[in-house]
Amino acid sequence: MKLLILHSDGFAFQTKSKVPGAIAEEVGENEHSLEIKAKILVVFTTVEKKDENDPAKATELAVDDIEKLAKELGESRIVVYPYAHLSSSLASSKIAIQIVNAMKEALSSRSFETYKTPFGWYKSFQLNCLGHNRAESLRSIDVEAGIVKEEEKPKRREGERSQFYILTIDNKLIPFQEFDYKDNPNLKLFMDYEVSGSRLVTEEPPHTKLMKKLELANYEPRADPGHLRWYPKGELIRNILIKYLYDKVTALGAMPIETPVMFNIDHPIIQEHLLKWAERQYLVKSGEKTLFLRFASDFGQFFLLSDQLMSYKNLPLRIYELTKYSFRNEQSGEVVGLRRLRAFTMPDLHTLCHDIDQAIEEFNRQFELCCEVMRDAEIDYEIAFRVVQEFWDKRRDWILSLIKKIGKPALIEIFPMRTAYWIMKFEFNFVDYLGKAAALPTVQVDVDMGRQYDINFIDEKNEKRHPIILHCSPSGALERIVYAVLEKAYILQKREKKAPSIPFWLSPVQVRIITISDNHLEFAKTILEELEKYQIRVDLDDRGDTVGKKIREGEMNWIPYIIVIGDQELKTKKLTVRVRETGERDVKFTLQEFIDLLNKKFKPDVRLKLPIPFRLVSTSPKFA
Repeated sequence: MKLLILHSDGFAFQTKSKVPGAIAEEVGENEHSLEIKAKILVVFTTVEKKDENDPAKATELAVDDIEKLAKELGESRIVVYPYAHLSSSLASSKIAIQIVNAMKEALSSRSFETYKTPFGWYKSFQLNCLGHNRAESLRSIDVEAGIVKEEEKPKRREGERSQFYILTIDNKLIPFQEFDYKDNPNLKLFMDYEVSGSRLVTEEPPHTKLMKKLELANYEPRADPGHLRWYPKGELIRNILIKYLYDKVTALGAMPIETPVMFNIDHPIIQEHLLKWAERQYLVKSGEKTLFLRFASDFGQFFLLSDQLMSYKNLPLRIYELTKYSFRNEQSGEVVGLRRLRAFTMPDLHTLCHDIDQAIEEFNRQFELCCEVMRDAEIDYEIAFRVVQEFWDKRRDWILSLIKKIGKPALIEIFPMRTAYWIMKFEFNFVDYLGKAAALPTVQVDVDMGRQYDINFIDEKNEKRHPIILHCSPSGALERIVYAVLEKAYILQKREKKAPSIPFWLSPVQVRIITISDNHLEFAKTILEELEKYQIRVDLDDRGDTVGKKIREGEMNWIPYIIVIGDQELKTKKLTVRVRETGERDVKFTLQEFIDLLNKKFKPDVRLKLPIPFRLVSTSPKFA
């Protein structure tokens, strides 16, 4: 028997489906999932062929050893997790089930709070291994010899692990433990999140209620978790972002394309990628073929580029694709709201560069583009650079120049050697109300995919060469932009007592007109029509409710400007406006003054119309 024992801060699992060819335990309705929000020993258990000779002895040796370790660690909770991946010599399903069930019963009889996951099922699980020196151990049980052997961990070579630092704008590289975070509390939260390694979500984040309350999006209970349904107002926000990013990347010189959403898994390059991400893939059967749903645009874009023969005169060459959707079968305990999804919308820009100097020149442009996106979306962020030591030694001053553009210290993760396709990348990370971080824009310097996909260009000497490739998502997943906007609004409301809001250019309804009585409807409709000429998203609350109720509902929907029309406005032809951003309630404007103000608020100037059914509140559909 093999036991991989992890001391974890919490544990959760969810059954997926029965393992083909195995005897799967029948489990009750309440036994398909579990969530423990406390410290626990997780015992991954592989029952081997040799354990069949004496199942009782194998059980006794395992339980004695687990009890000893649990008492040494002061741990009272244990979960036995059948796990077939620690050995190639597996016992029969019948004996394995017998032993793991006997282990659970024996541990329970010794006063441990004991759980077990079902045998013969594919399961997703989440845990957060604690950082002490006995938090991980691998045991081998020899039934014939009657001994338990703790296998030594392979010794890690000095400097093999990446190291975290904080780089200040005055060029000081400080180990993250020694940095004074007093003036950078969000950086401290981000650093803690990075070091913890835990992505398990144990509390519902605030934005999930807000996305429903504002009628933007909701869970679809009849789909796989992490696949949402978007209501008209939420889809409007996404379409505004799509147009905004399209305009940005095409202004940079990118050429939009589209590639397939699924690929045959038989291709050798795809097989290599799937080995690294096997547990996160969605597979689709089509006759005799097995296909997978893409988790990024790289496959399609790089296959397209490998079929072309380009000249150095074509470089830098930029292609852009909006992947609607990308698919990742994320672990269930990590899937929540808009922060981490299994189907998401990813703007993806790839740039072929002649050499590293051209790549850095292009990187600077894309870095500035990412900064603009965050400024326009009004999202606060922390910056992280991940870099290979050799590149860091050569280009530290350049990286520092990027940090100075942001004007605050950054996390630097330095790797002793290259283990992935990139030598350097950055991410802008948003830290939410619960202290969880999510990466938004990123740019990566890729020195290997050109070789892997055999992408070539002809250089000045008429010779074939592989380009350096920049991977850029100028916003990250669009769903995460909406998540960050909502979370920031909640943070400002809770910590600074500010009225929550969405940036004006992204607000589904930008102006609401309220009438005091039916006598004012005709004038109100002329105001609505004039504003619509400028593609301002405006609606009219023509219901017979009280003015106070109409105003409250407009404020609950975070509408930036509310116009109240009564006898005075009809007489003077001036508008009385409530401004959400400042809290002002009776600002007077002529119609032209108000239009001029709103036109200035369109930064960026991206205008999409409000769907026609929403023009009148009395006929506007509600989504919940």
